[in-house]
Amino acid sequence: MSSRRSTIYDIAEQTGVTPITVSRAFSGSAPVAIDTQRRIFNVAKRLGYRPNRRAQSFASGRTRCIGLLYAQDSPFVNGVYGPLLREIAAELEAHDHNLVLIPAMGGVDGWGQKLLDDRVDGCIVMQPCPTELGQALERYSLPTVVVNDRIDLDLPHVLNDERAAGRLAAEHLIGLGHRSIWYASRTDLHATHYSFAERFEGVREAFQAAGLPDDPRMAMCRHGDGDDEGEILGCGKIADLIRQDPAGASASALIAYDSITAFRLLRHCYRSGVRVPDDLSIITFDAELDAERECPRVTKVYVPGAEMGQVAAKLLLKKIGIDDVEQMGGNLPEQVEGVIRLTPKIIHGDSVAAPRTPRST
Repeated sequence: MSSRRSTIYDIAEQTGVTPITVSRAFSGSAPVAIDTQRRIFNVAKRLGYRPNRRAQSFASGRTRCIGLLYAQDSPFVNGVYGPLLREIAAELEAHDHNLVLIPAMGGVDGWGQKLLDDRVDGCIVMQPCPTELGQALERYSLPTVVVNDRIDLDLPHVLNDERAAGRLAAEHLIGLGHRSIWYASRTDLHATHYSFAERFEGVREAFQAAGLPDDPRMAMCRHGDGDDEGEILGCGKIADLIRQDPAGASASALIAYDSITAFRLLRHCYRSGVRVPDDLSIITFDAELDAERECPRVTKVYVPGAEMGQVAAKLLLKKIGIDDVEQMGGNLPEQVEGVIRLTPKIIHGDSVAAPRTPRST
């Protein structure tokens, strides 16, 4: 058995194309028909061929690396960010690109230099970043896509339709007969995210359409379950209010801003003897479809984190000139004023039911 390393000339001979075509298929330096690409890649896999990435980068002027800008001590991996990050990496890998984490912390001269040095071909922003970000992106003319956040820059955005999500949650409860509905949210950093206001506005729109007061009770929950007085309520105090109000004048249902809030509410309801969904219905927003570890399984409006990640990666790859993105994975959703909004949907669980008795408004 020969130990000679396979070359592009071997692949070209067995696929009936020129070595230049093989080189272009691997480097992405010029378009290659999708059927030809697949034939080349199949032969390369059979021969055990591995392209020289350094030589390719030098020849094409591309690093085949995409930067992920984030502004925290470490990138979020909980909630929507887990599936979002996972699918960004998977989509880039499917097109032979790597994901590079770039913390946007400190002065822009530090992390901005990584962009200026051509270490990445483009970047994805998925968390709030410093104000210098816009200036840096304009200065470096780097292809950029913003996902799951709003930035006041002329950049393409990929978002969940959060207003539609809030409307969907409220309409589901109203359709079951609920009229006393609270909106339970948090007071930590999530309050600055665009979804915080958008979901609440969607709830208000559903209330207006149903002829209910368009200002639902807002129950703000501290991150640490604190029981401060005033408008800020701990999850335990909310559960106690429901337990002390069997007639349901306070609330027959709660819309929880996220799954963390919902699970805290469920825990305190259990401790207070409030039965879900018999005494109180709870619906939330979540990016995970798997509910095997939940008891009860929480009814949720599905936030399409995985889909947002796929679309954001494809959109950026298309912006940097990877022409086979839509051929390999279907067409991208339509942009409206530079924004792609994905549609949420209800995932039915066991935490929502019709109110047992008529509730006052």
